[in-house]
Amino acid sequence: MDVSVVMVTYNSHPLTRRLLEPLASSIGKELEEIILVDSASPDQTGEKLKKDFPSINYLPMPENRGYGTAVNAGAALARGEWLLILNGDLEIHPAQANRLRELAETEGADLIAPLQETPEGEPIPTVRNFPTLETILFARRSPLGKLFGNRGGYLRPLPEKTGQVEGAVGGACFLIRKNKFQQIGGFDPDFFL
Repeated sequence: MDVSVVMVTYNSHPLTRRLLEPLASSIGKELEEIILVDSASPDQTGEKLKKDFPSINYLPMPENRGYGTAVNAGAALARGEWLLILNGDLEIHPAQANRLRELAETEGADLIAPLQETPEGEPIPTVRNFPTLETILFARRSPLGKLFGNRGGYLRPLPEKTGQVEGAVGGACFLIRKNKFQQIGGFDPDFFL
């Protein structure tokens, strides 16, 4: 029960509601809490979800200041030893969240990210190089990347299994020790997404 889920939403009521359905019933069991940060959704996504799921902690932001700022605000309220950072358009079962925590503790990891897939079962590239001039120039959607292929571009091919990533993992779903998240200062608020 050491896992605090931090989710950011913006005008995504149906998707986020679908994610919350299996998670909300596990508060106090598999999960410590769910913190839903609403980035000033014009459609009142957060208010609607708080009514549907009264057990979640709802944090309305006064304005949309970006994903990182919203995650940082939610993480500051978290009580759990671990933070599970989730986009509101994912599907994850509470047992999977606990499995990530168990795996991180067994392996001595401070951060762990699962393989992500599309609804059709296709892997989503989530391992990233640190941005450099070369990785930006040869990114998969850049003109040079399209012409010469993604040679060392920003997104890396997915390894079958890795114990350590040289670079970064995507921010859509990862588990990190709260004290490590605080130690590094959380997300850089200068990056909107």
